[in-house]
Amino acid sequence: MALAPVCLAPSPMNGYSQRRVGSNFSNLWNRILVDRLVGAWLLKPPPDGYVPEGWDPSQLKPAVTTVMRDLTPSEMLADRSFYLLFAAYCFGAMAGLGLISQLVPFGREAGITNVALIGLIVGAVGNTTGRVVSGSSQTDLAA
Repeated sequence: MALAPVCLAPSPMNGYSQRRVGSNFSNLWNRILVDRLVGAWLLKPPPDGYVPEGWDPSQLKPAVTTVMRDLTPSEMLADRSFYLLFAAYCFGAMAGLGLISQLVPFGREAGITNVALIGLIVGAVGNTTGRVVSGSSQTDLAA
């Protein structure tokens, strides 16, 4: 993600304004996909038993504390992290729902009503599935 401007900057951007929006996004998506695939291909796993020079894992153990207990509702509401997590969830929900709410009007303007309806359904299912998978994976990681 951080190298996207470097990868996309050399491309000739002059023709983009004369094309349709869909072809511009398709072109950029294809460029980013190729960049990601090349980047993934260049990654190599470290050799077995590799440890960075000067790394001492014993320094990390005292800094990490794991609390494995359930909180009562009053304890949860008194904790600052609950409100930060709730705000993050709200912003994520706003982004997903904002996208879903604009798919049908965008499709109507483009003259593809059926495709817009399918896009709405796929977007809504993807939004819901992403939230469930993300939540369950975070729960599994925390345990």
